Amino acid sequence: MTDADIEENAEQLRAALHNHFILSHDSLRNISISQDISVSTGWPDKPPLPNPEKRKELIMMKGGDGVPGYLRCAVLISNICFLSNAQMPSYQADTNATLGKIRAIEHGWDLVTKECFPDSSDALQYQDLYPLFLQKKLTVTEEEDIRKQRDEDFGIRERLPLTKVLLCVDHMLGVKHCPLLPDIVSILLMYMPESCVYQTVREMIEHGGTKFMTSTQLDYYSNCRTFGDLMKRFYPKTAKEMTEIGALSPIGLEPIFNRFFIPILPFRYVMRIMDFFTLEGQTVIFRFGVALLAIYKKQLKSMNLRDTQSWWKQLKDFTHDSKFDFDEVIRIAYGAWGNVHRKRCRFPKQKFLDRRNVRNQKWARSQIELSGQEPIRPIGFISSEESTPFVLAKDSIKRAHIAEWLPRTFQDTKIDCIYSTNVHGRTLERFYTHCAKAKHTLILIEVLDNNSIIGAFATDKWHKSSSVYGDGGCFLFSLHPEARYYPWSPGTIGSTDTDETDALLEQFMMSTSRYISMGGSPDGSCGLRLNEDLTKGSSARSITYNNEPLAGEELREFFEVGVVEVFRFVRAIDGQPLDKIENIWSL
Repeated sequence: MTDADIEENAEQLRAALHNHFILSHDSLRNISISQDISVSTGWPDKPPLPNPEKRKELIMMKGGDGVPGYLRCAVLISNICFLSNAQMPSYQADTNATLGKIRAIEHGWDLVTKECFPDSSDALQYQDLYPLFLQKKLTVTEEEDIRKQRDEDFGIRERLPLTKVLLCVDHMLGVKHCPLLPDIVSILLMYMPESCVYQTVREMIEHGGTKFMTSTQLDYYSNCRTFGDLMKRFYPKTAKEMTEIGALSPIGLEPIFNRFFIPILPFRYVMRIMDFFTLEGQTVIFRFGVALLAIYKKQLKSMNLRDTQSWWKQLKDFTHDSKFDFDEVIRIAYGAWGNVHRKRCRFPKQKFLDRRNVRNQKWARSQIELSGQEPIRPIGFISSEESTPFVLAKDSIKRAHIAEWLPRTFQDTKIDCIYSTNVHGRTLERFYTHCAKAKHTLILIEVLDNNSIIGAFATDKWHKSSSVYGDGGCFLFSLHPEARYYPWSPGTIGSTDTDETDALLEQFMMSTSRYISMGGSPDGSCGLRLNEDLTKGSSARSITYNNEPLAGEELREFFEVGVVEVFRFVRAIDGQPLDKIENIWSL
């Protein structure tokens, strides 16, 4: 057989592997999963999967069990890849769940485990001490009680698989606060090998942003406050009673936002919610949380329950009763809300929840005990012969301000200069070329008129586009002589908003062959705008970020631009880019 024949056979094998899904495997409890395939479910036994809308229909099917057990590994991977990457076609997301990718997935996991556990026995030292990703300080006994409760909930006999994945996430991805993560990882391990779980969680964190899980205590508190707002909107009497006993506080809502309904629902229904969650993100938690309370609100209020624990214990008793109908929960979650005395309406879209969460951050900050936290350290930087030299971020005080403003998932990163007008030239084409592979970027701009430094943080890769892009994680700032931070500011959202105002509120990033800009205003001015040769700029007040003119009121219409520098973010531990645009499921 010639080399050409060998290569042809190998290519045929690779093609054949892409026609078979990775089958489900319970790595958490080492229990076999039935691989029986029933065509009556409507799910295929090989690629491609139905489109996302059809998947939702199948998951919602009355009397069904959601995604079949044998297919759950593949479907959950595909769902998460598709939701995390807005531009990824569904067929590519499906490909990431096939045997054709398993070699790349396992190779990546092998590299990660060798980095985290240089000796194969190292993981055994920590198998009973997996991280909980909680901000609050607990005693050793309290931490162990939480782990024992999870062992009981999932029927875990050996913690090693869970420990390995969680320690690698902590070590390699820099996640420090994410209360939902241990339970999400445990659920995934019930249907996936460790390698697939790690890669799936990495996809959720690095590409999914806040679509799936909160990664800061501030976001967690904001989510809980927003849930309370929804309850007050749809069922105000129930919300009042829950508020009085503390069931709508961040601690009171732990069974939903911390434990993913596991203390409340039978596990088969938790898995149904997980199917929806991977398809639509954390909006599902809000939907099903409100839906469960809507069904039993009258019974719960009539019992005169006086504490949070009793409230959720009684709800658990209802959901474990033989008469409990989960199909009714789904119907309410995806139906109209309200009652005969109030106008019925549909559940708010993700956009509404994002805006509400931003509005609730002020309240969240007031609730968080900051005195016990470590002071903000200046973000580090990469300095080597291969790296691009920079000048605007050398000062440690400036980098401390940047570290304070960045999302907490960036706290263990360094900045690496990828574009500088001093090195690469002063054109937008060069700018786009050097920023093409970085999803999150920090831009620093020198204003020659008054020697100030201003800038922006962008959450999507810069590219020529006729449409607005980015999301509410973007922000503007002035760094010198005065440091000021302007995050997305959706303000008060109500029925009086016009279509124009609504559009301007989400004018996060715009970029063409003639300019780049962030933030919009009714008069056409921008929060920040640079022209095509990066020599002139402007900064006015914008609705999007509610910012003052970054370079000063006198320079709101025009200023001369000096040095422009763009930085990507790399992990401090290994210098690898935090969010490569390339497919992380490939070798």
